[in-house]
This record gives sequence, C-alpha cells and structure tokens, in this order.
Amino acid sequence: MGRGRGGYHHGGDQRPYGKPPGTDYEKKEERKEQIVDFFLVLDLEGKQEILEFPVAIVNVKTLEVEDFFHRYVRPVTFSDEQLAQYINGKYGKFGLTEKWFESAMPFTDVLVQFNDWLGHHGLLHSILRSEDGEETGEERQAAYSFLFVTCGNWDIKTQIPRQCAISKFDMPGYFHEWVNLKDVYLNFYKHKALGMRSMLSGLGIQLEGDHHSGKDDVHNICKIVMRMVNDGALVEPTAKRAIETGYVTYKYQHRV
Repeated sequence: MGRGRGGYHHGGDQRPYGKPPGTDYEKKEERKEQIVDFFLVLDLEGKQEILEFPVAIVNVKTLEVEDFFHRYVRPVTFSDEQLAQYINGKYGKFGLTEKWFESAMPFTDVLVQFNDWLGHHGLLHSILRSEDGEETGEERQAAYSFLFVTCGNWDIKTQIPRQCAISKFDMPGYFHEWVNLKDVYLNFYKHKALGMRSMLSGLGIQLEGDHHSGKDDVHNICKIVMRMVNDGALVEPTAKRAIETGYVTYKYQHRV
C-alpha cells in the first residue's frame, strides 16, 4: 500500500520523519477522534507566483510526520533578470539560491508529481506507473482520507487558483476545501493569533529553522496542529469553495 516512509523520492529533504522535537505528547483523554486519517500540511512561498511547494503528511492517530513532499517551482511570467533578482533576495539569506535554480521545475510538473505522491500513499485514486514512469494500466483506489491544513486562507483560496490559471492547469478537486489553522486556534483556545509565530508563542513551542522557508514553516505548522489535536481540538474544514462558482464559504463566524 506504500504507507511506509522509505523508498519514495520526496525532493531531497533530509528532515527526519516521525515526531518533531517537543511533540512526543502523552495522549490526553480529551483528544477527539478526527474526521480524516491524515493532515496534509501545506505552506506555499511566492507572492506573484508559487516558488516553493512543501507538504507534510501527518498521521492524525500517531501524530507523526509520515512523509514530506518538497519542490521548488519555476514561475512562468518572470524575465530571467527578474527571476535572478527575486530568488536571490528571497532564498539567498537561507543559502538556497543555487539549490533553487538547480531543482526548480514548472508548476504543472510539480502537480503531476504531487498527484503521483498522493497516489503512492493511498490518498488519491491513481494509475500505477512502472519504474521508467510509464502507466501500467493498473489502478489503485484511494484508501485514506485527508485534509489540507494551512496557516491562513491565502495558500489555497487565492494562490493555488491563480497559479493554475497562469500555468493553464485545471485545478485539482482536492483544493476545494481546507483548514485555516488560525481559525481553529481562535475558536478552540479563544485567543487570536495572527500567524504561525503567534501560535507557536501562544503554545510555548520554539520556532525551528528559517521563517518563510517553506519546508521549515511546514515543519513548525506540523508541531502546532499536533499540539492542538492532543489538547482536544477537532480539526475540520474551515473553508469550502463551490466548484461551479468559486464562491468560498466559511465554517466560523469568528475568523482570522
């Protein structure tokens, strides 16, 4: 079924899987049964176009990270000069400029690989491929359910549709609902947090890595959602987009 951690290329990230430091929680009696099997923690980078696409799979029962998908994304509308200046300004401070240019690929290729990755983990109906990438004709049904978890609505409400339009790629149906973790945080703890750092601070969790490096932000958001689940929060979709109209409705009256 492919639920194991090894054997699948996930973009070269060497971050260890399992429980991030400081999240080896003793299971509380008030922990609620969640409505899905896995959370997909997503945090995009890039304002005009997506430049980084990192996603972690969190097992809601074990509160462990099972795998990590990470790609740098080459934009469509930038000139070479604009791109060099922008990437150096954003990723140079992390020492990642060279790595970005070596590995960045078109968004359309990223989504194709992401779909294959979801299928590999039993999260999406898929047609199996051979080692050389050819379709075998054998199909695999989705065996597990999942929800996207983001720090805000922007990633999936705004940026995914925008990038799909720019890249002329039909937006996958799984992007029509998501969890804005800030809204769950507000309505569970009754305390407003404007961003990831505020939530980390409110929960007494240390920020690890570089803020606005996508893979590090995903790692930190994973720690927040794990803590919230252990504290008894029910993590449900906070926003849904109508397929026909694109109109977005929200679960909570009080939102961030």
